[in-house]
Amino acid sequence: MVVANWILAAQFALQVRLPTPVQRVHGLYTQQQHSPVPAPNGNHRIMFSRLGVWTGGSGPALLELLWSFFYEENEKRHFPYEPVFLSVRVRAVATIFDVTYEEMSQFYACVYWPWDVMMMLFNELYTMLVPLFVPDKQWVVTSMLWALKHSTQNWWHIRAKNVRSTLPSADGPDADFPVPEPWIDDAEHRGMEQAAYWYSLTDFEQFPHLTRFRSFAELMEQLPALRTEEVTEGMRKFNEETLASSLDFYRWAAAALLKT
Repeated sequence: MVVANWILAAQFALQVRLPTPVQRVHGLYTQQQHSPVPAPNGNHRIMFSRLGVWTGGSGPALLELLWSFFYEENEKRHFPYEPVFLSVRVRAVATIFDVTYEEMSQFYACVYWPWDVMMMLFNELYTMLVPLFVPDKQWVVTSMLWALKHSTQNWWHIRAKNVRSTLPSADGPDADFPVPEPWIDDAEHRGMEQAAYWYSLTDFEQFPHLTRFRSFAELMEQLPALRTEEVTEGMRKFNEETLASSLDFYRWAAAALLKT
C-alpha cells in the first residue's frame, strides 16, 4: 500500500498501526509548464481558485471584497494585476467555469484557498510551476474549525461523522497514540489542537516555495514582490527531486512484487 500524502499515512498509523510509504501526486498528465499570458490591457492575471465551491452562498460577497482591494490598489498606484475568479458567478466581474490545463498554466499566479485536506488541483498547479499564494496556517485552521462546527460544507476528510473509525486496533487497550484523532466533532471547546496538527501534514504546509498571506492587505503587497523566476525554479527542483524519489520507490516496489 502507498498513500499520496502524510495525512493518509498518519491516519493509517493511528487506526491500524501500519507504516505506510508516502509518494506525492505528480500530475504529469497536465503536460504544461508556467507560461504566463497577460490580459488584453497588459495586466498580470491572478487566478482565485474555486470560490464558488468552498464559500457557498458567501462567494459573491468575498469576490466583491477582493475586487475592492484590487480597485483601491489601482487608485493608489500602478498595480498591474487583474483577478480572475474560478467557479463563482457575479455580474460584471470576469469569472471562469471551464478551464484547460493549458489555460491554467497561462496565469501569472494562483491564490489557492484550501477547503479540504487533499486537493488534486493544488498538486496539478504545483506541477505546472504556477506560483501559489495560500492563506497562512492560523487563518486556515480558524476558518476550518468554523466550517466544521457551524456548517456541513468542506473539510469532509476530517469530519467525525464521515471518518470516525471503530476498528478494534484503535479501540483496544493500546489505543493511546502520539497523534490527535484524525476527525473533529462539533463540540465548541475542542478541535484546535487536532485541526492545527492535521493541517500541518497537508501539502499546503509540506510543500516548499509557497507564498503565505495573513490578510488581503498583505496579499496586495506580496503580488508586486513576487520573484516569479526564483519561485518557479524552486518548484521545478522540488518536482524533479520528488519525481526521482517516486520513480525509485515504484521501481523497487515493482521488482519486489515480481519476485513474489
